[in-house]
Amino acid sequence: MRSHALIKKLKGDLDKSVEKLHVTRRKLYDQYETVESLQKEKEELLDKYAQLEQQLEEQSSATGSQSVQSLTLTFEQEKRDMLAALQNYRRQIAEQNQAIQQLELQHTTTANQGQVSEIKKELEQTQNALKHLTKEKNFIESKYLQLVKEYDKPGG
Repeated sequence: MRSHALIKKLKGDLDKSVEKLHVTRRKLYDQYETVESLQKEKEELLDKYAQLEQQLEEQSSATGSQSVQSLTLTFEQEKRDMLAALQNYRRQIAEQNQAIQQLELQHTTTANQGQVSEIKKELEQTQNALKHLTKEKNFIESKYLQLVKEYDKPGG
């Protein structure tokens, strides 16, 4: 009887941990989908940036500093949005790491280790995507600053 009770308790614990792993996995998939949507948004922003850069070149002689101010405001808003998204990703990744560590501490069975390893791999992929987005944000920002510097030069 004691062994049956112990087996039921262990099965209940295993079921709970598997459910937690499924929840964590769903969160990781959601995060991955968010990364993909941010990459699409980044591509749209790059296209928009290229269009704005072209407009700036076309309007630089006609409109003067008002065009630069407008571009500056647009860029600042896009920069704030991108930074907010990056901060959100960092927070989500920290939460995912914490959840995985808690699950690892709670359950060390070999069946769960495979799932935890899979989740760790997905988390590493998400972290790599975040690093890539950060680099791309920095690239866009440097291009914008370069454009502003070129516009501010005398005769430009």
